[in-house]
Amino acid sequence: MVDVVSRALRLAVSPRRWGDAVRWHLWTRWRRMAKARQAERAMLHAYPVVRNVTHAGPCAPTVLVCYILEPFLPGYDPALARRHSNHWQCVEMVRVLGEMGFAVDVTDYRNTEAPSAAGYDLLIGQDVAYAAAVRGLRRQVPPRVHLGTGAEHTQAIAAERARMQAARKRRGFSARRRYRTRCDLGPGTADAVFYIGDDWVAGTYRKRSNAALYEVPNSVTPGVATTTAGKDWAVARKHFLWLASYAAVHRGLDLLLEATAALPECHLWICGSVGYETDFVGAYAHEFGLPNVHLMGWVDVTGSQFAEITHRCGYTVYPSASDGMPGSVINAMAAGLVPLITPESGMDTGGLGAQISSLSVTDLVSLMRTCSEVEPDSLREEAERVIAFTNTRYSEAAHVTAIRAGLEAVLSTHGMWDRERDRLLLPNRRQAAMRLPQEQTRRSS
Repeated sequence: MVDVVSRALRLAVSPRRWGDAVRWHLWTRWRRMAKARQAERAMLHAYPVVRNVTHAGPCAPTVLVCYILEPFLPGYDPALARRHSNHWQCVEMVRVLGEMGFAVDVTDYRNTEAPSAAGYDLLIGQDVAYAAAVRGLRRQVPPRVHLGTGAEHTQAIAAERARMQAARKRRGFSARRRYRTRCDLGPGTADAVFYIGDDWVAGTYRKRSNAALYEVPNSVTPGVATTTAGKDWAVARKHFLWLASYAAVHRGLDLLLEATAALPECHLWICGSVGYETDFVGAYAHEFGLPNVHLMGWVDVTGSQFAEITHRCGYTVYPSASDGMPGSVINAMAAGLVPLITPESGMDTGGLGAQISSLSVTDLVSLMRTCSEVEPDSLREEAERVIAFTNTRYSEAAHVTAIRAGLEAVLSTHGMWDRERDRLLLPNRRQAAMRLPQEQTRRSS
């Protein structure tokens, strides 16, 4: 019996057995990664390239847009545009390109096998589809426009990491990164960056790119209602709205929950898909159970439920670590809520509302308490100024005008736009293709 045990021990600790175990571990890990890659490749079938959505002629210059694909697929439900303003904005950008004379191909920004930009006269896009389109190109052809829908990615990733480290020290929990999990290399290879944000956002791109920068203001989602009529401002001054889609720690919901717990007279209304972040919800289970904290989930900003919530609230509060003119804040301002935001939200509020200059819970409590004690008439007047500012600064017309002005500037730089005649100059190969039938006709006659 002793011999059997000693032999078993020798086999268990033998280098050969350890080597077999390590090899088996590496093999199984490689298999898991290979299956994940196969699943990712299978998803590519959901990201086709929709050709010539502008129905331009065969000799029209071509542009590849790597952004939002859904609006150009058969059976698209226009109601989906209410989920995010980028649906409407992508449709408008394509419409402007069509008016300028382009044949537009559209694919999704997540398409890792997007077609090469070598066959196009202009490239517009972001994320992995943009990177795939410029992969292997040896010349700076065609002109490339990166869509910067927020701060530059390396800055955003570093900012979220810092927020998570701070949350870990304060509450002892580790949240999973959710905001931007990969870097977008587009700004470094682009000729121009169309960024959504203020001067702070522009500064994040200047650190990483030599491209020309063009501000494109975000826009109010069509259908958002103003809800100031009949509002009880004495009550509304004690109600605060946090509106976002996801990434609770990145957008400061942890700080707001801790601050609201210290302010039983104030109410926090939470609209967003926070329930899916189970690690965060578990860490703040006590705060979510407080009577002055209201978790509403995802809310349609054009619906009656959102109108009821904004009619109840006086402020929208958004302590984000990194953003660019967030549509959630813009929609809340359009409804008549006074903004309380961090400078890193990348937001122009016209000097209205207040900036969250410190991210300590104590200072946030002080700010919310001060806001809750504002005179009702003063808050009402501030809300009216916010609505007037938002309807001008973040209108649909302002967004479309900035898109067209940016495109004209980029194309003029590359000799593709005639400013005097306000028309597109066809690339040489397109002009040659159009002249060829005319020359053949003259010769035959």
